[in-house]
Parts: sequence; structure tokens; C-alpha cells
Amino acid sequence: MLTPFGRFLRKLRIDQGELMKDMADKLGVTASYLSAVEMGKKAVPEAWLPQLLEQYGLPDVAHLRELANESRPEYRLSIPVGTDDLKRKTVAVFAREVGSMDAKALNDLLDVMLKKGECE
Repeated sequence: MLTPFGRFLRKLRIDQGELMKDMADKLGVTASYLSAVEMGKKAVPEAWLPQLLEQYGLPDVAHLRELANESRPEYRLSIPVGTDDLKRKTVAVFAREVGSMDAKALNDLLDVMLKKGECE
């Protein structure tokens, strides 16, 4: 399944009338590597962001960075020393269960976390 960054790249290629190989050549990679990034099997290389801006005249690196972050194949969490057991357990359970959570549960959890940040 295409990642958010992958959807962006595919639309950009279509709008430019390019094949995957054309874009891969501009980025200095193979079409199979570009495909792996689009599908979330590989992380978006940081070097691609300025290349895409330059090659395609895109206006906003912040939007590309946001899409790249949303498309990462994995995340690494560091739990600070001294974090209490409840917080550690919450992080561990979330990491194990997120793949089986339905959209409603995820949206509810996201709402709770975003509202918590607004209150501080």
C-alpha cells in the first residue's frame, strides 16, 4: 500500500507525465528503490527533499518532511530514565497492539493525545 509520501510522489509523476524510472533517475536511484520508498519498505532519504524541491519547483519542504515522517517504516522510541512503570507499560502495549486497532480506536486515542497537548 502506498504511504502518504508515496501517494504524493505518484501524483507528482502523473502531473509531470513521468514514469517511475524518470523520477528515479532524477533522484539518482533505481526504480525498484523508489518503489520501496513509496510502499514504506524503506525510509525516505533526507537528501530527496531538497532534490524534489529543486527538480520539480516545489514550494514547501515542510510539507514534504511531514509526509516523509508519516511514511516511515519504523519508529524508535526512547523512554527517558526515570519514566514510571505505567508510562513504560502504556508505550509497550501501544507498540504491540497498534497493528490490530481499528480506525475508531485509533482516532479516539489520537483525539485524547492531541487534546492533552492543548491543555498544557
